[in-house]
Amino acid sequence: MSSYRMIKKLYKTEKENHKYKNKYKTNKKMIKVYDRVERMKKANKNLFDFNKELMDIICEQNALIENMETEIQGNEKTMKKLSTNHDNRQKNVSKNSKIGTGNETKMILMIILCWILMLFMFQYSFIDDVSFMIFNFCAILSGLCMEMLY
Repeated sequence: MSSYRMIKKLYKTEKENHKYKNKYKTNKKMIKVYDRVERMKKANKNLFDFNKELMDIICEQNALIENMETEIQGNEKTMKKLSTNHDNRQKNVSKNSKIGTGNETKMILMIILCWILMLFMFQYSFIDDVSFMIFNFCAILSGLCMEMLY
């Protein structure tokens, strides 16, 4: 039987005893009831104080959570900015790499053309002297370097 039901039952019996003026039973049972009620009041007071402390802790935690949420929102904004900056940099790098690949293909084509020209010159023996061949080869390479720079 719960304490509430027991107190209710004892209270009813006390009322009935009071009607019949049976003081002996009333006093004996009522002392127990009063003691029990006093203990419950103390327990309720302790619980009420504990509840106040818990509410204070909850309010503090809510304030901390709100601060964390604002920090998270700020961090999300900075992350978005950083990601857009990163995307822009990647686009710029991809544009630069495309330009670089164009130069590399030009360079490869120039080297192939130089070798074809050299083979053609050797094939039909346009060259009588080795120094003339070296001079032409250096001229072609310098032209190639100038093409790469511009």
